[in-house]
Amino acid sequence: MALWIMSNAVFVLGGLIALAIDVALLRRGSITLGTAYLIFQYTQLLRAPLSALSDETERVQRAAGGMARTLELLGEESTIRNAGTARLPDGPLSLELDHVTFNYDDEDLPVAVIDDLTLSLKAGTSIGVLGRTGSGKTTLARLLLRLVEPTDGTVRLGGVALGDVQLADLRARTGVVSQDVHLFGTTLRDNLTLYDETISDDDVRAALAELDLLTWVEAMPDGLDTKLGPAGSGLSAGEGQLIALTRLFLRSPDFVLLDEASSRIDPLTEARVTRAIDRLLQDRTAIVIAHRLSTVERLDEILVLDAGRVAERGATAELRDDPTSRYAQLLAVGIDVPLDEVVS
Repeated sequence: MALWIMSNAVFVLGGLIALAIDVALLRRGSITLGTAYLIFQYTQLLRAPLSALSDETERVQRAAGGMARTLELLGEESTIRNAGTARLPDGPLSLELDHVTFNYDDEDLPVAVIDDLTLSLKAGTSIGVLGRTGSGKTTLARLLLRLVEPTDGTVRLGGVALGDVQLADLRARTGVVSQDVHLFGTTLRDNLTLYDETISDDDVRAALAELDLLTWVEAMPDGLDTKLGPAGSGLSAGEGQLIALTRLFLRSPDFVLLDEASSRIDPLTEARVTRAIDRLLQDRTAIVIAHRLSTVERLDEILVLDAGRVAERGATAELRDDPTSRYAQLLAVGIDVPLDEVVS
């Protein structure tokens, strides 16, 4: 902006100088009126190249600033050390949290977000995690994916401490579907495969058929070749979730973490999402951070977090039939009441 102002100021000043010279020479009779016009016009012709030079200089400055920030980011070292050599066992993975505590290095959060949490989950079991905002649900998910390290205690998958597992093996064996699904302005096929050329169209169609989504894709204008808008514009939040679930199914992880979309979706899409989730969770260990009670109804167990501690945990059917349980009280309030408002 400053460069643009300066270049325009120089141009205006140059025009005034040209006019002054024209007037002086005309008074002396050294030039004709036509010559004076040409002198002024030539100064005007300089405006376009000077403006283009200013624009290019500004672009170079922006690019240099972006490059500096990129190099700074690339220079950052992760606090997660990839020193492990152990590999996870085959098949669905059991989960253990052994007296896990986590504090963010933040003066505004002096207390533990996860406070001495002990939890175990058998391989192939699904559990829904409920809790109001600030109860520790998101932090728990980050700990399970080893995006952060516990301040104290140990997290184990398949009986192996996460710190001892190769990060590549951990990422390959675990899968996550977050609320914010990242989509790209390319074909539906590329959004599903994430440009993995080893995944064939037959693999994609088989996964879609397994999730009961093939008719949904075939109803699109060009099927798998349908071009999505920037950031997936043109698709609803629920349809974005369907794409994310298919991506995960194509990877076939043994441990799944699903952060359910809290936004309401139309009944047809919700039915598709429900069927896809049910199929995805079969024969897999799953943690579902739920925002609607209708989701956790179908899971094996329920965990209610409060201030980073277990407030309630049990089999879904048992808690539903126990009128004193928090889950039963939530059901009495209403299946689709936002959980952040009623879990306390």
